[in-house]
Amino acid sequence: MTEVTSFRYEFRKTKRWEEEDVNALKQQGVNKRDPSELTLEKLGEEIIEKNQDSLENYENLRIPRPWEDQSEVDFMRQKNRQVKSIKEIKEDHKKPAVAN
Repeated sequence: MTEVTSFRYEFRKTKRWEEEDVNALKQQGVNKRDPSELTLEKLGEEIIEKNQDSLENYENLRIPRPWEDQSEVDFMRQKNRQVKSIKEIKEDHKKPAVAN
């Protein structure tokens, strides 16, 4: 019960945004966005567009487990080398299949 009642008093201490505060933030380069722009889908698309290069050019590397040596994992990486980046996989799919 104390948490519910304490919330009431904590909420009273909050300060409303004054126009001066908003203008000060605008001068610093912080702009308020339209609430219709702030959907999860739009924010997700925006992040994907900004990071497109890093999303396509990554390599999924296995790290050593606590009981393994780094050298063992390095050896397995060199031996198998089956891990491909997304870009390499897309290029493989674009190549026409050779008919026998």
